[in-house]
Order: sequence, then structure tokens, then C-alpha cells
Amino acid sequence: MPDHMLQPLLHDLVATTVAPTTVLNAAGGQVSGTGVEGVFHADARVLAEVRLLVDGREPEPIGHTPAGPGATRFVSVVRWLGTRIADPTVRIDRIRRVTPGGMAEEITVTSTADVPVRATVTLDLACDLAPMDVVKSGGAAERLSPVEPLVWRGDGITVTASGDGTVSPERITWPVDLPNRGSVTLRWQVRIDDPRAMVAAPSGPVEWSRPEVTADDHRLVRLLDRSSTTSRRCG
Repeated sequence: MPDHMLQPLLHDLVATTVAPTTVLNAAGGQVSGTGVEGVFHADARVLAEVRLLVDGREPEPIGHTPAGPGATRFVSVVRWLGTRIADPTVRIDRIRRVTPGGMAEEITVTSTADVPVRATVTLDLACDLAPMDVVKSGGAAERLSPVEPLVWRGDGITVTASGDGTVSPERITWPVDLPNRGSVTLRWQVRIDDPRAMVAAPSGPVEWSRPEVTADDHRLVRLLDRSSTTSRRCG
């Protein structure tokens, strides 16, 4: 055992960011609160856990990809539901969108099964408001109790989550009842109010000059176009 705290590693985490808000999580999209995982705003970790479960079990991740500026799509499968064949017949697409001072997710459950699918989807949330320097040094902070369902306050910061399911103090619950080959989309979001934050988003759109480039390699033109579009949207 080390006799001092170690800085958590970042190389295997997925980042979704629009300054001053960033989400760092494992490849499957879950935020476990271990290491440096979390939803960060300015200099604090505002959510230490964002854990999606289906019937109390974690879906099995199969991939992730950028979904535009400040957005990431995570794909997983639920192999214990649906038709009892070798290939999975229930899939979850989790699209995470970050904005300055917030985050929203669309969770789409899709069945290709030839039988109805019934399950309970839950999202567990936790807040610790750990300062960034504590997280970076490998330290931990005590988790806060919500002052009301899905609302946490401390150090002048208010964190408010909501969703279109049933809300309890630190959980959102959705009953899912899909017909054969059915689909449903579940939604939730979190907002952060931190008037004392040292880092803040611009008060309005930031204008960037846009160079025109002609190149034989069309990939270079597409790369420049995407980069300039992302910069303008994130600004």
C-alpha cells in the first residue's frame, strides 16, 4: 500500500465537455465516483455518481462515440432480457449532452425481441462537491445528503437534477414495458448554480473567423470544418 495519495489516471476515461462543465467517466458511460470520475463544474465535482441500472444490474457496454460538440453516445446491451438467443436483443443508447452549467441525457431502450420486454430502469445519483484539488490528489470527500429529492447544496453551490420518471431522494425510476420490437426514450438532466465559480461560460456567442481552405485531401477540409463548427458551438 502506498504511504501517500496518488493522482488518479485519466488515460482510459471518456471526457464530454463544454467549459466550464466536464464529465469524466469509464468507457461504458457510468460515473462511479472512484478516482477522478464525476461531473465537474468549474472547480468542484458536482455529481460523484451517475449509475444506470436495469433491474438492479449494469448493462454491458459495447462502445462509445462522439455525438457532436459537447456530446457522447454510449451503447450497451441488456443480455438477460428479450429473446433467449445468442445475440442480444435489447440495446441501450445513452446520449449525453453537456452545456455550461448542466448536463442532459436521453436513454433509449430498443428491443428487437419477438416477445414483450418489461424492466425497471433506475438512475442513481450522488453529490460530494469535492474540490478539484482534492480529486486530483487522489483524495475523497464525504457525500452530501440531498436537501430535497435530487437537490444538493453546499459551499454556495446548488445542484438540481430532474427527470421524466419517478423521483426519490437520490434516484430516478422508470418502468419500461415494450411491445415486440418496441422502443422508448427516457430523459433526465442536471443544472448547477454556482455564482461564485472562478471559471464561467461566455455571456454570449463567441465569434470566430473562419478560414477557407482548398486541399486535394478532402479529409483536411472536413477536419477544419468540424473543428471550427465545434469551436463556435462550444463558445
